[in-house]
Amino acid sequence: MLSGYLAANEYSALIGAFRGLVRQCGGPNAASNIARVSQQQISRYMSASPEHARQFPPLDVIADLEAECGQPRVTKLLAEMEGFVLVPLPKARGGDDAVELIARVSGMLHEVADVSGGVAEALRDDCITEAECEHLHGQIREAQEALASLDQQIDQMKTTAKTAGVPGKAHLGPTAD
Repeated sequence: MLSGYLAANEYSALIGAFRGLVRQCGGPNAASNIARVSQQQISRYMSASPEHARQFPPLDVIADLEAECGQPRVTKLLAEMEGFVLVPLPKARGGDDAVELIARVSGMLHEVADVSGGVAEALRDDCITEAECEHLHGQIREAQEALASLDQQIDQMKTTAKTAGVPGKAHLGPTAD
């Protein structure tokens, strides 16, 4: 039995998430070719047996496997366990101009409107089904990604935009060279 800060079911969930990650990477043998540990050690990390109950994969092993497989299964679970939502950052796109900013704001508003419309549609019959919840989760995730994209552009503009003679203000129009 585990005696740590987390409840036993939370440790079990972490082991389950790691198992899923290893399976997604092709199993313990394939995972051992990605990470720095042996197939046997990966199998111990995946084990629910009492003799391996306190053996968890190191962060670098998890990071390597998640990077290779493209799914942050363990990281996502850890975020959820702490009350956070893991939202992927968008791929960097060029453009720190006003047109790109307006396009991102428009995209974000469109995604939020989809969530609002989805909730209204789901509540039309005064109850929300499991399928409707899943659909809403997808719409909410898309809205979060749009917000993350907008936030990323604002950060990019803050750090790379040229100033227009007024300290702290980003110049969004064409520059005179």
